[in-house]
Amino acid sequence: MRVCLRGSGFTLVEVLVVIAIIVVLAALLLPVYEQCLKKAESASCLSNLRSLLVAAAMYADDCDNHLPPALVPAAPPTYCTCWDVVLYPYLRNHDIYRCPSDQVCSPGPSWTYSFPHSYGVNLALTLVGGYMGVSLNQERLTRPSETVLFFELNQAGGYGWRPEWGNPEQYLAKRHLDGANFAFCGGNVKWMQPDYTLAGAGMWQP
Repeated sequence: MRVCLRGSGFTLVEVLVVIAIIVVLAALLLPVYEQCLKKAESASCLSNLRSLLVAAAMYADDCDNHLPPALVPAAPPTYCTCWDVVLYPYLRNHDIYRCPSDQVCSPGPSWTYSFPHSYGVNLALTLVGGYMGVSLNQERLTRPSETVLFFELNQAGGYGWRPEWGNPEQYLAKRHLDGANFAFCGGNVKWMQPDYTLAGAGMWQP
């Protein structure tokens, strides 16, 4: 006796329906994935800034409670050494200097010895009077938990900023949901709108 088995393959209509469902699900999930990725990058950036604060605290312990200077004199061919190189012995990891969302991470000015970095330092605290090697003693900070030390730098070839320079949009990056991460002298880190840090709160002055 011969038994005829009906083919068990999918019809063209069934295949097209499955493909349509997959496309719809991908369209729904892609924005969620992108949002999660951006949050993960922001969290990694905050972790980097915490590490920089720990390194700055270790430097202060070794240097009579002074914050790390933005620049220190160096031998030729460079003119000076940047803060990131000053802190490197306490970090031993170049990746900490880079925010995952920064696609154009670059070293400091050509006249400095520096590493590629996504972050800048508050020059009001670390380049006092505009002099290399002159940084503020932490005992002079009146509101350490509200005073910015490190921030996300927007300027290629930069190393820091002070409000007197103006043009904050040129120096303060907005890499995370139209905001940025900031690290404060008190050891805390926070996501904020850059404009808020300039709104009379005194976050850039000791």
